[in-house]
Amino acid sequence: MEHMTSKKLSLLALGMVLLGAVLVILSLRQTIPVQVDGETRLVQSSALTVGGVLRDAKINITENDHVSPPPGQWLGFGPTSIQVERARMILIQAEPGGNQQTFNTPERMIGNLLTTAGMTLYPEDRILLNGEIISANTVLPRESSLVVQVRKAIPITLFEDGGKRVLYSSADSLAPALLGAGLALSPADDLSLPADTPLTAPLEVTLRRAVPIRVQADGVETLVYSAAQTVGQALADGGIALQGLDQSVPAENEPLPADGFIKVVRIREEILLEQAAIPYEVSYVADGELELDQRRVVEAGQPGILATRVRVRYEDGQEVSRETEAEWVARQPTTQTVAYGTKIVVRTITTSEGTFEYWRAVNVYATSYHPCENGTCSYTTASGTTLRNGVIAVRLKWFRSMVGQQMLVPGYGVGTIEDVGGGFPDRHWIDLGYTDEDYREWHSYVTVYWLTPVPANILWILP
Repeated sequence: MEHMTSKKLSLLALGMVLLGAVLVILSLRQTIPVQVDGETRLVQSSALTVGGVLRDAKINITENDHVSPPPGQWLGFGPTSIQVERARMILIQAEPGGNQQTFNTPERMIGNLLTTAGMTLYPEDRILLNGEIISANTVLPRESSLVVQVRKAIPITLFEDGGKRVLYSSADSLAPALLGAGLALSPADDLSLPADTPLTAPLEVTLRRAVPIRVQADGVETLVYSAAQTVGQALADGGIALQGLDQSVPAENEPLPADGFIKVVRIREEILLEQAAIPYEVSYVADGELELDQRRVVEAGQPGILATRVRVRYEDGQEVSRETEAEWVARQPTTQTVAYGTKIVVRTITTSEGTFEYWRAVNVYATSYHPCENGTCSYTTASGTTLRNGVIAVRLKWFRSMVGQQMLVPGYGVGTIEDVGGGFPDRHWIDLGYTDEDYREWHSYVTVYWLTPVPANILWILP
């Protein structure tokens, strides 16, 4: 008896312990991340199941919503996250035909959705989401209402050059369907159906390709593509008219030549009114508010017009004479006024050669030279100094105003203008001096910097 009583007391004690543990668990509140349609919030809950957490968070779900883990699953111990993907209405339209299905589903992968709808996709089919073309791998947005259109490919039976083949296309009309199959149409190709025929049902179409015809007219050989049967029709397809005494070889009523060549012979005279521009002059005015090497058009110039009346005679497509009958100035040119900057701004630049103050920066084309070139040696500069590293040559128009001025050439260093060179007529140019032993070849554009102090004599407009 005592043994039985002791056993009952032990079981009772164990039950009390388990009940206490359950009560402790129920009293514990967990922080659980809940993601609804991609948006995450943290929910405080003491619930033991996924569904309980959602109820605590006041998140209502429908039978069509997707919940992971399922609502009935126990949370257990440790970190847990819950994902809810809400169902939304998706309208699937199949074209042509206009068949449509409506789904209330949380599915976001378009390929899976179409499989659910029982649609088999082929490479030529098109999928559109709210009017925009998408692929089967597209993930649908989380919008409340979506329209998915599936345009099924339509068979097109094409007869061409005595052959037959079947094409499949989901294009809206015949022309883009053929283009999508690699069949670009030229304006002269002959289709048995209009190119804009809607692609709503299987079609049969015959395509007769235009053949290339070389047409020599007015001294120019033009390539014309035509499906015509006669020379005249081919010329018309090419927009080449025969007028007056014009002739064609072969004649316009003859069939297309086997060699694909048609010559147009023209006999005519015409009066040409030709115009040539008379360049305007440019005058310069100084502007102390405008920075050095900057320009501003004060008054725009206008070129003049030289008019000429010319009589031209053509025989057999060749010009045989050209006579100027009159020449006059139809409009006088007007001078353009340009303001050039005279405002000097001193700035600093830091390069691998050090930090320097400069008052002018110009992009120039740099070359290089050394005393002994082309079998001859010259060691004396235009300034009377010895050619060496640091000597810079410029054109004569620059030299007269800039001799003795120092400039920084990145990659070369500091040099002094001491020599004269020919340069290039179409660009700003400098020639970098070297010794024979240290020579390095330059042929590149570089921005050079005139170093302070600012000289008294400044060439405001660089020629």
